[in-house]
Amino acid sequence: MARPPAATDVEVGRASAHALLRRADAEPAGFRLPFRHAAREPEFRAEVDELRAAMVDEVRMRLTGEIAAGPFIDWAAQLATAVCLEAIMAWLDAGRP
Repeated sequence: MARPPAATDVEVGRASAHALLRRADAEPAGFRLPFRHAAREPEFRAEVDELRAAMVDEVRMRLTGEIAAGPFIDWAAQLATAVCLEAIMAWLDAGRP
């Protein structure tokens, strides 16, 4: 069985959101681990922050040219990343409807 794509295996956009969803579907506990559980553990916090920052940076890069540089693009990149991750976790929590 092929390994589901990791968060950083695909280009950011519709395909990456689908890849994250497929990963969460294939390994719900593995998906939740970095974003929900490990983020609360001091020994793993730096790694989780680094992963999330890389995701936000990718989104920010894709928004460049669409949104003016400055605080708004930073907020938009953080928001898009947070909404995507939280939506997937809510989907898992609801039993993957």
